[in-house]
Parts: sequence; structure tokens; C-alpha cells
Amino acid sequence: MRARSTSIPFAAVALCAAVMAAQGAEPAPAAATAATAKASTAAPATFQGRGKLLDLDVPDRLITVDHDDMPSLGMPAMTMDFPVAASVDMGTVTAGQTVSFVLTVISGILTVTELRPVGNLQGGTKQ
Repeated sequence: MRARSTSIPFAAVALCAAVMAAQGAEPAPAAATAATAKASTAAPATFQGRGKLLDLDVPDRLITVDHDDMPSLGMPAMTMDFPVAASVDMGTVTAGQTVSFVLTVISGILTVTELRPVGNLQGGTKQ
């Protein structure tokens, strides 16, 4: 039986990143804050990742990845479970492979929306 790590809601990651960025930073002008808020509602936030795929749970649509640093999220390298969107074909990857993936914030949860073995130019998304 493997130990499971817990998915971290995007809100928690964003809060940590905001606190870290705020140390020594000046407040943003109101116009810039409003523009950022408007842009964030226009398109979901996405983040690129890469790491070793440790496990796939196809029935529960969950993967476990030992991922590299993800600077765009302010997240160091670690092992995490991520839910996988229904649009992703999990049959394109196997445990033990190095994979690249895209995380998209869906309902406040970082969710894998693209998944492919490193070196494979074809997507892991159903057409």
C-alpha cells in the first residue's frame, strides 16, 4: 500500500505565493489590481509541470507525480497526487515514465488537463 499525498487546493497555493511576494513588495495600484482580477476571470490559470509518474489510478482519475520545481506556482519539487480531467487520455502514459503536464485551476483545485510522456509530441488529450 502506497502513501498518498494530498492535493493542494489552488487557493492555498495562491495564498502562500501572495504572502511570499508581499514580503518587501509595494501594494499594487488599484487599476492594476482590477485589471488582474478581470483577467483572472477571463481564463483559467494554467501551470506547466514535469516529473516522474509514480502511479496512475485510472478508475479514480488520479496520478501521483514526483514533480520538479514549479516556479510559476512557487512550489518546490515534491511528490503529489493530482486529479485528472475527464478529457485526458490516461492510456498514453505508464508509471515510471517522465511526463510533462499542464495543471489548470478547476473549481479551486489544481487539475491535470494535459498529460504526455516527455518526448511525445502528440497530446494526451482526447480529440
